[in-house]
This record gives sequence, C-alpha cells and structure tokens, in this order.
Amino acid sequence: QQALHIFGQVSDRGGEGVALNNLGLVYDTLGKKQEALQSYQQALRIRRELADYRGEGTTLHNIGMICYSQQRYELALACIVRAKALFEREQSPSDVDIEAQWIAGLRKSIGEAHFTTMLAQVEPRAEQIVEEILQTK
Repeated sequence: QQALHIFGQVSDRGGEGVALNNLGLVYDTLGKKQEALQSYQQALRIRRELADYRGEGTTLHNIGMICYSQQRYELALACIVRAKALFEREQSPSDVDIEAQWIAGLRKSIGEAHFTTMLAQVEPRAEQIVEEILQTK
C-alpha cells in the first residue's frame, strides 16, 4: 500500500497498476478474495487506460484464478480467454502457453461436454463479461 501511495504522489499510473496487481496477490495469498478482486479491478482499469496489454493479461489471469477458486467457471474462462488473446497480441509465447495449459486443466476438471458448451457461450462474449467484471464494485 505504501508503494501504491508513492506511485500516486508522483503520478506514475503504470506503477500504480503494478502495485495494485501486487496488492491483489498479497490479499489473495492471505485468503482475502474480495479485497484481492477489488485491487485487481483497479489495476485492470489502469492497465487498460495505459494500453498495457501484457499487464492487462496478467491481471485478467489473476482475476480468473480467483473466479476459478470460487467455482465461477464462466467468469474464470472469460478472463483467461481474454488474457490469452492479449498475450498473443503481445507475442508472449510463455504467457500464451500458461493460459492454454490452464484452459486444458479446466476442460479436464469439469469434463469435455460441459467445457465445450461453456466455451461456446463464453468465448464470443469474453470481452463483454470482462467489462461486467470491471463494473462490479
């Protein structure tokens, strides 16, 4: 939080985005999922504002992991699908691979039929779903 305050004082929006994402990681580690999501939402807004696509992908991945842990699989998948697309745009193959592995893991854990149906519903609306996440307080 101190880093966030300092970045705010010097008007370093990129630094604020990083600090908020890292604060979300800390909250998540402490089991404070709601606080983590709030930090990630703030980080995501800043990273979008700055067109920091790789940072946006990282934050979406983190939101997706929390949604997955809460068994909110559709939201998790939407975040991961968007993160993967952003990492592809940024030509970050290791990040693309991580998202692809995560998607494969979800497919295995919920079953092929359920996953296929869910992907067909979520993939075309992934951006809209992420926008809804941003509107949530």
